[in-house]
Amino acid sequence: NDNFKFTTGALGYYQTFKNIYSNKIIYKQNKYCNIRFNYYLDVFFSIKKIDFRIGSKIENYTTFIDDSTNISQNKLLPTFVISKKINNSNTIKLNYRATAFYPSVWQLTPYVVYYDSLNASQGNLKLKPQTLNKFEINHTYRKKEFLFSTSIYYSKMKNLFTAIKYINENNFNFSKTENIQGKIKVGINFSSSVLLYEKFEMESNLNLFLESFNNINNQHNNFSFICSFSCGYYLPKEFYFGIQSSFLGKILTVQGYTKPQYLIDMIYLQKKVLKDNASISIGYRNPFIQFIDKNVIEINNIYELRTSKIYSEGFLFRFNYFITKGKKVEMEKFNKIMDKDIK
Repeated sequence: NDNFKFTTGALGYYQTFKNIYSNKIIYKQNKYCNIRFNYYLDVFFSIKKIDFRIGSKIENYTTFIDDSTNISQNKLLPTFVISKKINNSNTIKLNYRATAFYPSVWQLTPYVVYYDSLNASQGNLKLKPQTLNKFEINHTYRKKEFLFSTSIYYSKMKNLFTAIKYINENNFNFSKTENIQGKIKVGINFSSSVLLYEKFEMESNLNLFLESFNNINNQHNNFSFICSFSCGYYLPKEFYFGIQSSFLGKILTVQGYTKPQYLIDMIYLQKKVLKDNASISIGYRNPFIQFIDKNVIEINNIYELRTSKIYSEGFLFRFNYFITKGKKVEMEKFNKIMDKDIK
């Protein structure tokens, strides 16, 4: 009913692939398999027109390497939300959420990869998953075709895994993926969406924040931003055309920073099918741009600018089918999708 809602479910994720590394001397092939299982439970209830949501997600993640080595992790990730609807347009919300991120197979790969005589890298089988604890105060203003939301937040990342670079007296560069103490971020986030003439819609998000790394050697502080923008147009016969773009400011890394980047993330066309119970999307990721990544690394009074082109463009095809049963009720949106690996 309107005062009590209960949601529960399970999600499974499976991925398998091969990685081949070869040069003039060495040829190595590894098989990888990722299996993830989530069980989530949410309880929503109201007391004197104040809404409470208490939830938790139990997560098990296992990576198999060559059918001989496996790494398994278990996490309990709670969620707590208190919200108060002031009137038909304004809502105030206080929430806490814990999230876990797991190393990709590239970061777990144990062998040393030599790029040339002066550069090499290695993964780490002993990596721990990193966890994010986030506290947030939010105000949302909502009208029929307009929404504006402001959030002030504090987040702390523990066991952050990242590549640490070492340079010896012979100028040999060696990078190894390691866990560090973590990262703290304090910021304010603005998001909005508007629908014009029931045809054209726009969504934008601006995240302004101060971040700092806390590791064994030093602590960095940096003020930056992340901005995203998307727009779409409803075409005849239930077609929809959309564009997604983003702009990132200077982002800290443990030993330096990444320079600002601009991306057109995706252009796509969507069509509702099967009496609006399903949709088909066809898109193209990273069009027009051969994305250039510029990283600045500072080690032992050595200033290094590393530039790389990443060719990650490609076609996207997605089919969604929605199954509903019973009385429809308005519910809080919560994370049912698997959190992505951090590459």
